[in-house]
Amino acid sequence: GECLVEGLVCRGGWCVDPCCGTDCLPGQECTADGTCRDPCQDVGQCPEGESCRMGVCVTLDCYFPDHACPDEQRCREGLCQADPCAAVSCPPGQYCLDGACRQPACGSCRDDEICFQGDCLRSLCASVTCLAPGTGCLDNECRPDPCQGVYCAEGFACQQGECLPDACRELACPPPSECRDGICVVPPGQRDGGREDAGPDGRDGGLEPTDGGDGGTTGDDGADGGIWPDGDGAGGCGCASGSAGTRPASMFLLLLLLLRRRGNRSGKRCVGREGR
Repeated sequence: GECLVEGLVCRGGWCVDPCCGTDCLPGQECTADGTCRDPCQDVGQCPEGESCRMGVCVTLDCYFPDHACPDEQRCREGLCQADPCAAVSCPPGQYCLDGACRQPACGSCRDDEICFQGDCLRSLCASVTCLAPGTGCLDNECRPDPCQGVYCAEGFACQQGECLPDACRELACPPPSECRDGICVVPPGQRDGGREDAGPDGRDGGLEPTDGGDGGTTGDDGADGGIWPDGDGAGGCGCASGSAGTRPASMFLLLLLLLRRRGNRSGKRCVGREGR
């Protein structure tokens, strides 16, 4: 018979996962054809046109040094695209983002505020110090960093425990700013105390802190991993071009990301449907 659902195979008249009932040895993985194999260790173990990345054979893309994009192009999610900043020259102290010159965001946030998408917002974690290794402040509590111990390949950075394309890989921030979540941000200790021109387009990016509840909006971490943009978390170990900087304890509300995780497929329970 033939299964209409992608990824399933027909066995005994039923459509089942090819790894159903397959018990692989420790360290092995079950492939799409239901066989066990060792993760790749070098390029020679991968088919032509693929390379070994983090123990998995993947298609070669522009994140690999020998497949870098030509001039006037940039690498986005493994593909070369026209770089809108290739012909843009910004004045000192500004940087180019999506073809426009911008001021580094949040250059004037106070110590009890955090920078989120170019705005200074009140931090509920300003008075919280997390001392345990691998933890940071979130919602006024010290919690484990999901990127602790996560190592990402070149061109990727840890966000919410998942390796995602690094938005800071090709962004050149003017000193003393640094790249976080794809924008240039002036780190703590380098801020001038003013509140003008803090937004990403040169507008006043400051939002006065209020006393209305504890639901302040906060942002995700960016290129250096972890869930706290200015927290104590150690973060993941990704190959990112943005510097980490010094980050006091602060908080941000978790973005509602439903990240699919693909675990070891060995020894799956057979749940099938009748084949056609």
